[in-house]
Amino acid sequence: MNKLGISKRLPIIAFLAAAVILSAFFWARNMPNTFCRMSIDLYTDVSPNELSSPGKLEAGRKVRVVTERPPWVLVQAGSVEGFLPGWYLTKNTADILPDITPYLMVVKEKAPVYLYPGQDNPITDLTAGKVVKVEKEFNNWRYVRSQFQLSPF
Repeated sequence: MNKLGISKRLPIIAFLAAAVILSAFFWARNMPNTFCRMSIDLYTDVSPNELSSPGKLEAGRKVRVVTERPPWVLVQAGSVEGFLPGWYLTKNTADILPDITPYLMVVKEKAPVYLYPGQDNPITDLTAGKVVKVEKEFNNWRYVRSQFQLSPF
């Protein structure tokens, strides 16, 4: 075979090799070996104030990462797809937060609210005297719901 025949095939061979490498990379990246660290509602967009939720992921559920918009990640679990902060995902099943018995807690003083530990900017504040339901604990961080109202007996 002459040099002309090899040089014509080289771009095709290089393209096919690159396609195989890229498809292997994306296949490995999107394998369902990523788990949800704790139960959480998904968001339809990267907005913590979004009221509609396409579904909820349970702690330990395997997910497929579709795309990332740091700190947000679009995940798919079965037919459910939505966004959540990347902190809620883990590759290590030992990092899945154990269930606790939920309890009510009164906020002692004004406290900032974050979507996940280590976040830079709070999304709002809880006022002193507010009653919250603690659903998960991680070190000194608590995952709470704040829609509770106490009424007099």
